[in-house]
Amino acid sequence: MARILHLLDLHCDAATRAAQRAIAARGQIGQAQQTATLGHGGNFRNTAQAILQLRRRRRSFDWDLIHTWGERAFVAAALGQSAAIVHSPGGAMDRGHCRWVVSAMSYRAIELVVASSTIQRRCAQRGIDPDRCHVVRHGVDFSTVRSRRDPGLRAALGFNDHDIVILAVGESTVPAAHAQALWATAILHVLDPRYKLLIWGRGPRSGALQRFARGMRLPEVLTLAEQRLGREMAFESLPSAADAIVATGDDDAPALPVAIAMAAALPIIATVHSTVSELLEDRHTAWMVAPGSPRLLAQRILDALSDPSAQWRICDTARAECYEHFSLTRFLDAMRGVYQKALETSAASASTAQLAT
Repeated sequence: MARILHLLDLHCDAATRAAQRAIAARGQIGQAQQTATLGHGGNFRNTAQAILQLRRRRRSFDWDLIHTWGERAFVAAALGQSAAIVHSPGGAMDRGHCRWVVSAMSYRAIELVVASSTIQRRCAQRGIDPDRCHVVRHGVDFSTVRSRRDPGLRAALGFNDHDIVILAVGESTVPAAHAQALWATAILHVLDPRYKLLIWGRGPRSGALQRFARGMRLPEVLTLAEQRLGREMAFESLPSAADAIVATGDDDAPALPVAIAMAAALPIIATVHSTVSELLEDRHTAWMVAPGSPRLLAQRILDALSDPSAQWRICDTARAECYEHFSLTRFLDAMRGVYQKALETSAASASTAQLAT
C-alpha cells in the first residue's frame, strides 16, 4: 500500500487546490494519505522549517511518494525526503524553478505534471526530460457546475432580468488579465447600461479592478460576487448568474476555469493564446479574438450574443468536448498512471542501488 503525502503551498491558486482535493478524495493509490500545507498559518511556517521537519520525520517514517503542489513545496520535499516525487507546479515555471527540477531529476524519481502542452514545451526547452513531463489537464466535476439561469442568485448579486451579465473566468490575477474584460464591458455599458461584468472576487487583482472601475466613473459596471454576497462560493456556481463568459488570460493562466466555462454551455469569448487555443476553437467551441484590444473583444461579445442559432450550436459543442476531454474520471485515471510510474521508477532505483552495494 503506497504511503502518499500531499505537500501544498498554502497560497496556491484555486485550480491547484481543486485538483489536489479531487486526488486526495478519489484518486489515491493506497489509503495512507496525508495533506500538509506550507506557508504562514499552515503546517509548516516556511520552506526551511518544512525541510527540517521532513528530515526528522524521515528517521521514523518514510513516505513512498510526495505530491508537491507549488515551487516551495517541491524544494522542501526534494531536500527533506528521499521519496519519489510527483510535482504539479500550479502554473508557469520560470527558469529558476526549472533548474531546481532538472537538478533533482538527475538523481531522484521525479515526474512533472503540467496543465498544457505550451508549458510542457517550455519545460523541454529549459532542459526537463519530456518523457518525465506529463500533460494532465484538470478535471471538471460536472455535478457542481450550475449552468441553468438562477434568478435568485442574479437578484442577490444585484442584477435584474434585463441585465446582460458577462462573467470573467477564474481568479483575478496578472495572467488572468481581467482588466481587458473590464475595459470591454465598460465600452458596452456606455452603449447599453444593461451590460455588467461579474468577477469571482478572489485573487490579488480584485481590488485593483474595483479602483479601475471607479477611475472610469463606472463603479456600477463591476460586481465582485463574494464581496457582494458576503460569503465564499465556488466558481462553478457563477455561470448560472451570467449570460456570457470571457476568457482573457495569457499562457500562464489556469486552464480549469476555461473548462468550467465550457461545461456551463454559455457563449465563451476568448483571447487567442497558446494555452487557450489548446482548449477552444473559433466558431466551433468559442468566439476568439486577438489579445490586447478591448474594443475588438467588445465587438466579439456583441457578435456572440446577437446570433442565437450559433450560440446553441457552439455552446452545445463546447459542453460535449468538455465531457470528452476534461472529465474528472479522465483526470484521476491519468494521475494514477503518473503516480504508478513514479513509484515503479523509485523501486527500480532502490533495487539498482542495493545491487551496487
